[in-house]
Amino acid sequence: MKEAFELVLSTFKKVYPSGLYFYFTLAALLYLLILRRKRSGPKLLAIYSAVVMAAFFFPPVARIMVPFMRDGFVYWRFLWILPSAVLISFAGVSAASFSSKRIVNAAASIAVIAVLVLGGKNLYADGAFKKPLSREKLPDITLVTAAAIEENIRSTGNTYAHLAAPLLVSSEIREVTSAVTLFSGRVIDILSLKETNKGWYRNLMVLNNQLEDAKHKTIKSLKRQRCNYILIYDAAGVNGDLEERGYSVLHDGGNWKLWFNPEVEPKKEA
Repeated sequence: MKEAFELVLSTFKKVYPSGLYFYFTLAALLYLLILRRKRSGPKLLAIYSAVVMAAFFFPPVARIMVPFMRDGFVYWRFLWILPSAVLISFAGVSAASFSSKRIVNAAASIAVIAVLVLGGKNLYADGAFKKPLSREKLPDITLVTAAAIEENIRSTGNTYAHLAAPLLVSSEIREVTSAVTLFSGRVIDILSLKETNKGWYRNLMVLNNQLEDAKHKTIKSLKRQRCNYILIYDAAGVNGDLEERGYSVLHDGGNWKLWFNPEVEPKKEA
């Protein structure tokens, strides 16, 4: 049970490492449960959310769920069934409904406005709000990589696109393009790869700029695994290896480059 409790706490810290999103959800929950006495859709939604939240923090539930959630690696997905955005939105709008007969609502609305104005920069994470680079709200490196690959497919007619890229890009690029297959797949526990497949671990660490390729094996390995696109930071020091293996720069992002080798083809079926 102690392990289950530690899992709950560690999961909570991973999902809400900073910011006020969880506390906004909790405040909205309490507002709907305590101040809205009549039965309604929002009230029932709040009751449902309270049950979900209580279950998440209850170690016996975690202990039961762990075997079904990759031994706890994805226990945080339990929180996906919390309708946080709906709760916060409804509670905020409801609290901001000024009425001379509802002093509590008036006070709550002032509190909501004050928090948004004075502490808005901490709603989701530390730091001020930033204008997103695109409608998808993804980093520039991901959007540029996807656009460069799609344009290259259009101009060359070569629809084969097997990309090796840092995990940040790998986890996001499929949100903007379906043309790319990924070398990394959906790697959850990267440390386990060190035990089961040292080659994959080395390649991913080099791509993530966290390990030097002292023996110059990474690019050779990625080419052998038929990655015709490779996105990598210059600091990895493998540009010479890429050129030697027939790759050329498709896009230069300053401190990173997208490389392409038209001669790398998919494995032929027997």
